Amino acid sequence: MDNGYVPKPVYQATIADEDLGGAGGDDLIDDPNTLNLDTGPTAPQTVMAGTQATQPTQSTVPAPPPQNTPAHAASQAAVAAPLILKGGGSGITKIEETLENKKNNWTTWSELMMMLFDLNDIVDFVVSRVPHPERARDPVGDKNWRYNNAYAKLCIDNNTAPSEKVHTQGCGTAHKMWENLKSMYESTDYMVYTDQLKATLEIRATKGTHIPDHLSRLKKSWDKLTLFSDHNKLMGDAFFKCVIAQSLPRSWNAFTNPFV
Repeated sequence: MDNGYVPKPVYQATIADEDLGGAGGDDLIDDPNTLNLDTGPTAPQTVMAGTQATQPTQSTVPAPPPQNTPAHAASQAAVAAPLILKGGGSGITKIEETLENKKNNWTTWSELMMMLFDLNDIVDFVVSRVPHPERARDPVGDKNWRYNNAYAKLCIDNNTAPSEKVHTQGCGTAHKMWENLKSMYESTDYMVYTDQLKATLEIRATKGTHIPDHLSRLKKSWDKLTLFSDHNKLMGDAFFKCVIAQSLPRSWNAFTNPFV
């Protein structure tokens, strides 16, 4: 039945890339009543009039690992963690001398021990120059640090008399063991040094003394005194000449004055 009604046509169109840039593209977009875009199941895209649609690009650069994760900790450890190597390469843990209070031998013993530490590349662990790394950040460094610390403790323990081990028992680090022994024996060592200095200065030649024997005796006493050089940095050849001069009778002044 014709009552004069004319249905308005509905356009269904799929816009191609070339259609958007053509002359009719603007007309289709400007009149929404005449256009029904059927884009199908794909994701909607924003289309600007007079431009060509482009596909989003994906970055090829891998994202860094998130922080506070094992992967992030490992990457940081590889860059920032110090490299700690195992010491104890010589395999030597014993010297000929043993630290014992009644021997008053701290000075000579400690010098030999420093040579032993140096030979095994563990001096820095005894004097605490190398901090203990965190296991999570540097597991290899942590393992080597504990090995070197244990090796240094073994060296100290192997060269200490049983009567002196009371000062090192319970110490967690070689540095603590060394500091305990040092505080105990350096003060005693200073008193030994003072007594030796007095004994050296008391050696005197009198009338009729055989001078070569006197000088030999004085030199032996001086050699013992030089073992304590850490207590007196002024000791040297010049001071020894003064010691020799004061030990001789005044009649020798004309001979000794040019040398002191």
